[in-house]
Amino acid sequence: MNWKKKFALISTFTGAVACTTATINRIVSFNASKENILYRSSGFYYSWKFGKIFYKKIGIGKPLLLIHDLQAFSSHEEWEEVINELAKKHTVYAIDLLGCGRSEKPNILYTNYLYVQLLNDFIKQVIGSKTDVISMGESSSFVLATSHNNPELINKIIMVSPKSIDDLSQIPDRRSKTSSWLINLPLVGTFLYHILMRKKCIGNYFNKEYFFKSDSYTKAMLNKSFEAAHTDSSKAKHLHSSIIGQYTTVQLNSFLKKLNNSIYIISGDKFFENRAIQKEYQENLPSIEGVIIDNCGNLPQMNQPVEFIEHTELFLS
Repeated sequence: MNWKKKFALISTFTGAVACTTATINRIVSFNASKENILYRSSGFYYSWKFGKIFYKKIGIGKPLLLIHDLQAFSSHEEWEEVINELAKKHTVYAIDLLGCGRSEKPNILYTNYLYVQLLNDFIKQVIGSKTDVISMGESSSFVLATSHNNPELINKIIMVSPKSIDDLSQIPDRRSKTSSWLINLPLVGTFLYHILMRKKCIGNYFNKEYFFKSDSYTKAMLNKSFEAAHTDSSKAKHLHSSIIGQYTTVQLNSFLKKLNNSIYIISGDKFFENRAIQKEYQENLPSIEGVIIDNCGNLPQMNQPVEFIEHTELFLS
């Protein structure tokens, strides 16, 4: 076989693989989001400079901003068990961060500072006054950074299962940059992302991280998270690539001690390190208070919503 025939054969094979991969990617994205579960409830959109931001607004009273965890499958639905109860005493804003849920998912580098800008603009232009904030996981770092940059925007802060300060201090290295680059590839990257964001993988994450008991989450929650990860042609992969690339981290030690906010940490008892994480924050800022809720994973508002509300209202009042 001469080189021309070899080249033609390789080109044909490569093209067939590319077409097959593209077809599989389209099918996965379509099947994951065809039910439009996330879009069955009403809400609003804030036109931000990097894309439209979806949010729900409910209740009457002092403003309270709810910010979900930072995962490709995250959305405001993380607060569904407590939002109506919180709305009895607060005007609640539950946001979908850029790259998540029903918000736009542009192909950009997602960084801590990007989300600080988003919170800064959202509070100023949508809420319009100083607000209390409840934030999940890594998103708590955005809140702390926003409050440091603009103390007039945020009042009390409740951090739910925040990441450790050491974990948040990680910076991009060769390995993380390579992983990020792979996920951002048009065909292969999307295919890899679909493997990582299979429904089974999201369910396993729920069992391992979010819930105290295995399979105690609802099918509806799993379906919403699966759809959130794949809606809009699975463009949440751009956020995921930034997360695994360690571009969303921040050095909290540089400003945590300077904050004057009242800060409260709520964590679950499933992981012993949650006590160490609370202590780590308190060592940097002794005024921080915290509680560990029994029989909880890292999503206490879903595991124990009644007790979560009790601690939340006690602190906010």
